[in-house]
Amino acid sequence: MKELEFPFDAELILKKKKSLKKTLLAKENAAFIDKRIAILGGETTQDIKQILELFLLNYGIRPSFYESEYNQYYEDGMFPNQKLEEFAPDIIYICTCIRNILVFPDMGDDKQAADEKLNACVGKFMGLWDRLLTTYKCPIIQNNFEYPFFRLMGNKDASDYHGRVNFVTMLNCKFYEYAQCHEGFYICDINYLAASYGLDKWSTPYYWHMYIGICETPQSA
Repeated sequence: MKELEFPFDAELILKKKKSLKKTLLAKENAAFIDKRIAILGGETTQDIKQILELFLLNYGIRPSFYESEYNQYYEDGMFPNQKLEEFAPDIIYICTCIRNILVFPDMGDDKQAADEKLNACVGKFMGLWDRLLTTYKCPIIQNNFEYPFFRLMGNKDASDYHGRVNFVTMLNCKFYEYAQCHEGFYICDINYLAASYGLDKWSTPYYWHMYIGICETPQSA
């Protein structure tokens, strides 16, 4: 489908996603491969799911989805989950972002304290991945983390162990080490995509808070 060929017109795809899906499903002589995809989200994933569906359909893959509640990626994957077990995913996608890093080094931390925070964050994710691989025995795709859209320490944020840029870099490297040692575990390089798009546009706080406000506003019957 022309609309789904590179370079993409993102606004057009979002605007026409329902009609594009209808057209893709109506292809004559289409022999779709069915896949069950679980999206465990640390952020809002509804639009991601819908756009992912279009591109998969365009490649002859008809997905069905399990989608976690907002920011329940860890709870859904780490603890017994009858719905997810019954869904029996073929692929699990863990869609997280920098806002899911709950603890960063403080300026008063020494190197040992900063390392302990890094190891705690790495350990949380590795525990999740180990359980998912053992329980569901399917490929796992994990976002790495984009850089923060501000640097409290300026250029030094990248090299000083107190810096958030430094922390994210070290954390991503730990993710890559895990991927190198585990078959069926893959990294979605959000860090690169965010940099390519532009961090100022990728993480604009105005749109983040506006979207959260819309989602939390009670809807009339």
